[in-house]
Amino acid sequence: MPPQFQENIQDLLPALPNPDDYFLLRWLRARKFDLQKSEDMVRKHVEFRKQQDLDNILTWQPSEVIQLYDSGGLCGYDYEGCPVWFDLIGTLDPKGLLLSASKQDLIRKRTRVCELLMQQCELQSQKINHGGEVPKSYYLHNQVRPQYEHTATVARDSFLRVETEVLFPGCVLRWQFTSDGTDIGFGVFLKTKRGERQRAGEMTEVLPTRRYNAHQVPQDGSLTCDKAGVYVLLFDNTHSLRRPKKVSYTVDVLLPDKASEKKIEGLEATRPSPAQ
Repeated sequence: MPPQFQENIQDLLPALPNPDDYFLLRWLRARKFDLQKSEDMVRKHVEFRKQQDLDNILTWQPSEVIQLYDSGGLCGYDYEGCPVWFDLIGTLDPKGLLLSASKQDLIRKRTRVCELLMQQCELQSQKINHGGEVPKSYYLHNQVRPQYEHTATVARDSFLRVETEVLFPGCVLRWQFTSDGTDIGFGVFLKTKRGERQRAGEMTEVLPTRRYNAHQVPQDGSLTCDKAGVYVLLFDNTHSLRRPKKVSYTVDVLLPDKASEKKIEGLEATRPSPAQ
């Protein structure tokens, strides 16, 4: 913002609704940063606001006929929070309005709409979280890491299979994992043949394998199992030809309801003990 421009209009600043740098920059852009033309434009704007008493226009109420038959209105906000105003031209009776209200009041009603929208934009901008640089104290890798049940090393150009049996459809398979040093691939598969070691291409893909920055942010996820069977959680390090990866992980199976829990208890009760 040119200091000279602010100095030239110093006497006008108290009369402006929001004289911050962004507001003043609009006048400079409108006159291609010509300081004299921009100053003239601002002064005309202030004079117009005084003549129309725009500081109090929102308290002014138009006549009954204008309120009832001058179409249009505020109908909400878009996905960025900006107010949306609809003017319904097809149903408007301009002749009837001009015969029922003064032209000055009709113009003033439209001016009032502009002020209302400016006010709504200002209110919405105050609600917007403008973000900012996140303090490093929030970084998950700087915080206390959860305790994982298992730790293993995935060799270079290799993978680690973690098999988990799901006894009933509707169970929730849940996992948490982290890696040391760099990223790791992860995917979930369902074995099509029990008791056999199958490659990824021979199993049903449940969650596609992709690489996760688990060394920076601990990963977690879950899925509802549509079928019973042996699910394979695959930690994939085939993209790394030179370095192994250390992963820590926890895997849980959550039962869908009490009936399933009773079924499992019944299976365990009928299962022969090792001594028999």
